[in-house]
Amino acid sequence: MRDSYVIKHMTDYRLYMSVHNKYSMVVLAQLFRPENMKLIEKSTETVCRQFMANYVDHHLPADGIVNVRHVMQELVMKIMIQCSFPTSFSELNLSIDQFIESAPQIDKNRRLLLTSVLIPRLTEYMIAAYGKVFGKKQQYFIDSITKMVGHRRRQLIDNNGFADKSKDFLQLFLDYRHNKAADKELTDYEIVSLFYVCYLSSYEPMCLMLMMAVYELAMKPLVQSRLYDELIAADMLVTNDDSSILELPFLNAVLMEILRKYPLPLTNRRAKEDVFLPDAGVTVPKGVDVELSFISLYHNSRYFTDPYDFNPDRFMAPAVDNQTQHSFIPFGCGQVVYCVGERFAKVVLKHALAKLIKTFEFKVADSTEIPFIFNRCPDILLPKSLNLGFKLRENIKF
Repeated sequence: MRDSYVIKHMTDYRLYMSVHNKYSMVVLAQLFRPENMKLIEKSTETVCRQFMANYVDHHLPADGIVNVRHVMQELVMKIMIQCSFPTSFSELNLSIDQFIESAPQIDKNRRLLLTSVLIPRLTEYMIAAYGKVFGKKQQYFIDSITKMVGHRRRQLIDNNGFADKSKDFLQLFLDYRHNKAADKELTDYEIVSLFYVCYLSSYEPMCLMLMMAVYELAMKPLVQSRLYDELIAADMLVTNDDSSILELPFLNAVLMEILRKYPLPLTNRRAKEDVFLPDAGVTVPKGVDVELSFISLYHNSRYFTDPYDFNPDRFMAPAVDNQTQHSFIPFGCGQVVYCVGERFAKVVLKHALAKLIKTFEFKVADSTEIPFIFNRCPDILLPKSLNLGFKLRENIKF
């Protein structure tokens, strides 16, 4: 993998930039092929069920107030661990709590990223600053994955190459070949780099989506009740196939509206040919990088009426059929692979939100507060905590 040697210097932000390229996306795409999604979905459902049962039995706050940010962080991380290397933590006696604390998060480098985008000449200084500020804290994450890769390789040698395990992410990476004819496999450095990209790209964004979903549902009790009714109705119709959750229209609409209201701020694309923009009256020359603002697009009243209002019905028929093409592209668009983790994100978010809403009725509390700037520019300032009231549902099934 290009520049994979930088894994040796993981305290440097260049790690993410060096592996986040077309080749690494091809490797990561192997994780989320249709044949792997059933296993991922089963793992996600199992973690959600066990997590909520344990939380209700042992960690339920006595004052009826829950910091949903902490809950979402732990839940999402345990899902990712179960999909990535489910048995390795116990086998190597690693600390899940310390692993969560050291996991790479966009929140930690967001201001550095934005500064480098706005003032490109400062990029090298931002890279150096990232390494000094956040590098040491991420070392446990790096060391843990390195140990797990080595441990699994030794197990394969002991078993003559046979993996007596489910096809978790780690095993899929170990099975991958750059060149099948030459049997060229991924190196340890490349595997750790790929896990770094996976967790940096997925962990915090999914925490944010779930956190803001329950917040918005607490703010609009009628919408929350409507979602709960849909989930209970689905449970009554289908008892043995949790895949039905993925097809529920209102659950999907709620998550699409969260993705619209709280998007990542920017993405960049490079023009493959000269492109004329009629509305602006300018031509983008071939080879020029363009920064696209999702916030400006999704919060534009030209495309979304009352854009700061949480309204899932935007994504229900017939309204969704009348949306302007490409006015909402949460996972990108185009002829090439644009978001290899789209299937994974939808499985995790839908199963997690469904289990949360079937377990709790969330309510606004006196201590519930979201910074104003977060509502207007959600990826600039994440709330460090988010307190919500809750009430246990009746007849909960785990």
